[in-house]
Amino acid sequence: MEYKTEKKGSNTILYVQGDIKTEVSAEFQDRLLQEIDQCDILLVDLSDVEYICSAGLRAFLACQRKVDETDGKELQILNVCDEVMDVFSDTGFDNVLTIR
Repeated sequence: MEYKTEKKGSNTILYVQGDIKTEVSAEFQDRLLQEIDQCDILLVDLSDVEYICSAGLRAFLACQRKVDETDGKELQILNVCDEVMDVFSDTGFDNVLTIR
C-alpha cells in the first residue's frame, strides 16, 4: 500500500493506493491517526482502492472516534468504488462516516 499526501491550508488529502487488507490495516490506521493530528480536515481519497477488510473499517472507525472527540476536526472519504461502497453500506459504516 502506498500513500501520497497533499496539503491545502489546514486540510490534508491522503491518496491511498492499493487494497486495504489485514496485513496493512495497522499501518493504515497509524497513518490515518497521524494525518488527523496534523490537520483540521482529512480527506481520504480511495479512488485507487478496490477492497477493504474489516480491520480497514476499524481503522476508519478509530479515526472517526478521534475526530468526534476533537473540536474542529473532520474526516471525509472520497471517490469510493462500488465494491468498497457496498462494504460501507452493508456494515452500516455509511451512517457513521462522511462519504462523498
